[in-house]
Order: sequence, then structure tokens, then C-alpha cells
Amino acid sequence: MFELRLGIATVVAIALGATVVPITASAKDEWGGDSFSATVELPGYENPPGTGKYENPCAGHTDFTVRISEATGVIKNDEGSLGVDLGGEVTEGDGNYVVAWGGGVGWELPLANTFNIEFIEWRTACGADDPDAPLDEEPKSEKRYWIRKPTQGSIVPGLLALVNGQLTPPTVTWPDKDPEHNWLYVNAAMDFRVDPIDQIRETKTISNLADTVTAWVQADPVSVVFEPGEPGGKFLECGYQAALAPYVQSTPGRCSYKYKNSSSIAPNNVFNTTTSVFWTVTTSSAEPRPPGRSWRRTNIPVAEIQAIEVLTTD
Repeated sequence: MFELRLGIATVVAIALGATVVPITASAKDEWGGDSFSATVELPGYENPPGTGKYENPCAGHTDFTVRISEATGVIKNDEGSLGVDLGGEVTEGDGNYVVAWGGGVGWELPLANTFNIEFIEWRTACGADDPDAPLDEEPKSEKRYWIRKPTQGSIVPGLLALVNGQLTPPTVTWPDKDPEHNWLYVNAAMDFRVDPIDQIRETKTISNLADTVTAWVQADPVSVVFEPGEPGGKFLECGYQAALAPYVQSTPGRCSYKYKNSSSIAPNNVFNTTTSVFWTVTTSSAEPRPPGRSWRRTNIPVAEIQAIEVLTTD
């Protein structure tokens, strides 16, 4: 903080800086599962000193022991920014953060990181014990502060970063794959499914002398996109619920893909595939949000079955 002295009053102003959201994530290898974690702190909403319910900084002052703590009616606005800490490097400003971790998993974080901050001016002073005293307040006892007012627009960006850092990458299964060799087949509709994914919701209540606000952000998985990795292959999109549907061997589901090529044409004889889950993001503020995305990359072998003609002789 810095102090600016104006006449007999001391104005204590909060120095503006980025709200840094530390986001950490870790992913184990493909077979060991994965885990993500994120933390968010929203500093700057503290009340000025001496304004607590049971505090009286004027106690012990001669003839001026009445605490005065009140808003002046003056407000100001400023622009805040969100700093995202990714792996120890803080990035500020608007951006679309793409974070890929070990084990072929990652998530995508679209953020509009600048937002409006509202401050209200607050004053404290020591008032006279005697209402008929010649001076209403003790000389040089007045202090003025800028208090950051909690609003939806200033709390939601930090919660968005927190939620996006927890977007779960899909765990994909192929009911049709060859149980012995673990490969898929060319020219056959191969169903895939994903394991159930939990909704993500974060809520934060901030209260100070200026206001009390509860904000929330929620992310729900809505669709699945499969990128097959074969030459000329087009991505396939299906609904998240379809990706959870029971597998019926006789009827290909909406989440199925038909390979046209054997992976023998690819390096290491596998296709590098990506399966993404897209998330709808809703918040307690009215501003619409772009979708989030989490993904998993896996190598898939695809085999071509050759017909064998057997000649017999009588």
C-alpha cells in the first residue's frame, strides 16, 4: 500500500496489481490415471484497520473515544487484471491458455482477464465524547481508505480460472477393439465410450464493509470430439450422454468411427488420436462464457483383415 497525505487527512489507497491465480496441475502416465489441482486467492477485499465490529482505535483518547466509521459516498472505478500462474510463469492479459501435461492430457483455458473494479471511500475518526464539545472530532484523527467492493464481475474471473484448471480429460474405451491384440479394425464402425465425468462448480462469498457477494462458476461436460489421426480422417462429434450410452454390439452408436486406413501406414504403426470433452461454462454473472475443453491423446493401432481363400482338392 502507499500513503498520500492531503492536509490533515491521511488517505490510504490500495495499490492496484494483478490478481494472481496460481493454477497447478499434474498428470500421471497414461495407465496410472491423472489428477489436477488448482487454487485461487482473491486478495484486496480487506476492511481497513480499526473497523472491526469489536475494535475501537479511539479507546484511551482523552475526550475523543467515540469511533466514527462510515462511507463518504465517493466511489471510483479502475481496471483489474487476472494473472494466471502456469508452471511458475505468470501471464496477464486476455488470452486462450492451452496447457498440455504429461501423459498426453491437457485442458484449454479461454479467459477475458480484464474486468472493472469498484472502490468506495471510507473514513474513520475519533469523535468527541461530549456532543456539545466545540470540536466534533479529534484533530488529525481522520483517516480515509479505498475499499474494494466485491462484485460479480471482479470475483468470477478468478473462479473461472479455478474451474478451468480442474477440467477432467476423458478416459476413453473401445468396446469393439480386439481383446487379444488391443487393435481396432479397418472398414468397421468402432464404438467408443468415455468414463463418467463430474460437474465442476466453485462458489466464493466475499464480505466487507462495502458489500457481501456470492459468486459461482459451473462447468458441465456437453459433447465429445474424436480426431482419428488417419490421413483424410474427419473428426467425429457426439453428445456427452451418447458417449455414456450402453454398448450394443449389433447397432453402432452415435459415438463410433470407421477407419479407412490401416495404421501400418503411420509411424510406429499407430494413429495418434485426440479425444476432447467440451464443457459449457455458466456463471453467476450475466456475461456469456466460451466453452472449456479438456483432452486426451492416445496411440491406436488399426488392423486390416485380409480375406484368405483356401483351395481344396477332392
